[in-house]
Amino acid sequence: MVEAFIAKNDRAQAGKSLRNLQYTPAFSNFCDILSALSPVAYATFCEHFGGRTPDSIRKLRIKRPWFQPGFSASNVATIATTLAQYNYCGPVTLSWDDTDLEPAISIFQESKDISAIVGGSAGVVRIGPADDLDRLFERAQFNPATKLRIWLLNIPLPKIPPSLIAAVAHGSSNTANDLKAMHEQVVSLLHSHHIFPISGACNGTETERSLQGIISRAALSTQSYSIPNSCFGSSATIALTIPLIESHHPFISIQDSKHALKTA
Repeated sequence: MVEAFIAKNDRAQAGKSLRNLQYTPAFSNFCDILSALSPVAYATFCEHFGGRTPDSIRKLRIKRPWFQPGFSASNVATIATTLAQYNYCGPVTLSWDDTDLEPAISIFQESKDISAIVGGSAGVVRIGPADDLDRLFERAQFNPATKLRIWLLNIPLPKIPPSLIAAVAHGSSNTANDLKAMHEQVVSLLHSHHIFPISGACNGTETERSLQGIISRAALSTQSYSIPNSCFGSSATIALTIPLIESHHPFISIQDSKHALKTA
């Protein structure tokens, strides 16, 4: 910020405009965040300290990798790159939840030659330039989804926001086995980048708890622990069995405190 302010003053004293002024990546990122949170606050900031124009910020955003709908390897690759850039090798956790979705089918341009149809309960449908949309809609049954399921990867440290891994539209009649198939797609993408969450959190519905049970029972090996109670003897000993993914990565099914209070 200080560098940008000094550069602005130097340009002003030299009678030059701020066109083509080079900003540091950190300052550019600050401008992007502030303009997204409050365009008015960013305009006030630029008036006093200088900064990127809104058009310049939009061009920066276009260069960044877009979040892909559905199960996408590029989303996970972006997260893996971020973890590597920060040299973070500590534990990560996984969480997921459903939210209501306004039933609708939408089409957007994913790239120059590819368009994506989203909002259907069957997942994302990608089409090329030679495909006829009218015939495609006549031939296929696009049932609008009623739920949006998202998966988040969390670093258990203060003030670090979660990273969105996947967002999948689906119907309201999915069983625990259907959700298990979705879960497998997410974790397989994470495992391909050597990312192994140590826990999986969800809400306390019967379907979600059944899903957690299926995930735990699917583990090929487990690790057992016994925690004795010095006050009440062996009758109060706590026995824990932790599922191990790929024989040595722990994965514990958990719930947040509010849901656990209801279901415990």
